Amino acid sequence: MRDLDRLNDRQGGLSFACGMLIFAGAILVERFVAGARFDVVDAWLALAVIGPQLVALILPLKRWLTRVRMRDFSAVVVLANGLLLAVLSIRHTTPADGLPYMVEMLLIQTVFAYIYSGLTLRAALACGSAMGGAYLLGLLLADIASSSAFVRTALVVVALNAVGCLGRFWTSRLIDYYRQARAELAYEAAHDPLTDLMNRRGLLAVMDQRMRHAIREHLSVGLVYLDLDGFKHVNDNFGHAMGDQLLVDLGRAFKAASRRPMDAAIRMGGDEFLLVWPVPDARRLLNHAEELLDEIRSIGEGLKPGVTASIGLLVVHPGEDSPSAEALIHRAEALAMGAKRGGGNQITAFGIGPQQKAAASA
Repeated sequence: MRDLDRLNDRQGGLSFACGMLIFAGAILVERFVAGARFDVVDAWLALAVIGPQLVALILPLKRWLTRVRMRDFSAVVVLANGLLLAVLSIRHTTPADGLPYMVEMLLIQTVFAYIYSGLTLRAALACGSAMGGAYLLGLLLADIASSSAFVRTALVVVALNAVGCLGRFWTSRLIDYYRQARAELAYEAAHDPLTDLMNRRGLLAVMDQRMRHAIREHLSVGLVYLDLDGFKHVNDNFGHAMGDQLLVDLGRAFKAASRRPMDAAIRMGGDEFLLVWPVPDARRLLNHAEELLDEIRSIGEGLKPGVTASIGLLVVHPGEDSPSAEALIHRAEALAMGAKRGGGNQITAFGIGPQQKAAASA
């Protein structure tokens, strides 16, 4: 599903400009066939406003358009066309006419500003009010419309802006609803429903982001891979409900240990977890891992014979030639499996990178 906000932001101004140019051209042809005449001033006014829009639509100005927010471009188009229509309407109105023949275009322009331009509700209201206000002010200062015609026109302008506000408000609510729904779906897809930790789906994106941050800030990254010891005993002897509660408690502890902005806690599946810790001092990572191991022992001590963890700590000093995120995760997992083969309830640590940290174990 394409993002509605990005679609509005990127295409709103261009599509609105195309639509209004087509619509304006059709109306002008219709008025010319009907016998309306336009003088040199009308031609220059139209050229000054419509000319730049034609250039922006015809010429390959992609580089320029990438630097301009399409909603800003759309607002300029709305106001430029609307003010042009207001001026032309006033210029071609005589007291005998009652209402200018081009007022229909201005009113339709007001509706389009709300439903077709991609503007926010506040911006559309500002543009609609500016167009209608300029038109009514021009009629009032020129004194070319009767009082009843002026009142009727003002009523229609206000009513159309009110209708446009209601429509744009409803559209905005729908966009907000879809944005929230997409955010919730994306969160659910990237997080474990039991522990609320991130799952494998979002892991590689997180790893790439953390590694880039570490390279930029000259940090080390600790990958703490945890494989619980004795978890099957908990499920077999205390039931799966108790096992799930243990995972929830552990997930809460892992979140607490990974509370800095660039930290991450991931449930890899089953009773395996991964913590990502970017740190300025790699020597402290082993102490942090030991504290976490003590926390796991404390949480599982009531479930005799207790729950511990086999932990693999991989200390990475990232550089341009660092292994891929997936390869680093596999290395951290291999360290955890080595700790488990050694009897569990311990940490196996190793450092890689330009500084070639020596292996350590506890």
